[in-house]
Amino acid sequence: EARSELEKLGEREAAAAALHLLLDSEVYRSSLATPAGPPPEPPERHPPDVTTVRKKPAAIIEEPRKATMKLPEALRAPGERALAYLRAGLHVLFAGAPGTGKTTLAQFAGFAWNHELSVLPGELPRAAAPLTTVGNSAWSPFHTIGGLVPRPGGGFERHPGIFIDPESAASDPWRLRNGAIVLDEMNRADLDRCIGELYPLLSGSVECVSPAGLPGVTAIVTSPRFRVLATVNDATVDDIVFPISEGLARRFQRIELRGAARDDVLDYLDLDPESPEGERASAAVAAVRDFFDVVREK
Repeated sequence: EARSELEKLGEREAAAAALHLLLDSEVYRSSLATPAGPPPEPPERHPPDVTTVRKKPAAIIEEPRKATMKLPEALRAPGERALAYLRAGLHVLFAGAPGTGKTTLAQFAGFAWNHELSVLPGELPRAAAPLTTVGNSAWSPFHTIGGLVPRPGGGFERHPGIFIDPESAASDPWRLRNGAIVLDEMNRADLDRCIGELYPLLSGSVECVSPAGLPGVTAIVTSPRFRVLATVNDATVDDIVFPISEGLARRFQRIELRGAARDDVLDYLDLDPESPEGERASAAVAAVRDFFDVVREK
């Protein structure tokens, strides 16, 4: 599989991959010896600006800076790998310990997919993040696919679930959402029960399925843009967690996220390790360094 991927690289991509391997090797080699002075500055990286990609919604430019999320540079590589999986027609599952950036990365990748961007943006307006929901043990097919709700004047009407495009709710057939949905902490819901009827659509093996218990809806059809970006925690403090069945897991490409390195943390906090501005910034830099030193020793 790796050889097949490498053979697809053009000269420019191959050169970039070789350069990154050389840089990673040097960083690793340097970490084997205890440096006498402060650590060297990491190589300067320039993440693509959101204004340089193919499509740039006006909201990105007009949104105030305080209402935006910043993509930690360490998450760019797995995020763009996820975006490649989405382009290939697959769904993605981010796995890792709490705090490794799974939800943030799922929102960035979902945003890039929804707006047909070629790369992940460096910043994301919070208001423009894709639909995000959290798995819940109380979920049933009513919440994910849909069901009947009573009308004020009597009788019942159909109510679409979160996987269904609201614009199709008044018609027949229903269709899946025309874009990405972020399903946080997926294993907190019994998805085999909640979306089992949609499994053939998620795998792309059929174009439509016939739902049970939805009068007036003869079919639910697929959408070429529908994607699920899910997350699961490898560690949890709660027992209300459902196992992920093989039938569900095979419909997702799993991407493991590890914790950040020291320079990643400093960069995320926007701290200059060489010349921090002010007493609090200096204390924060020292605390981060001491923390990683202790971790390395232990």
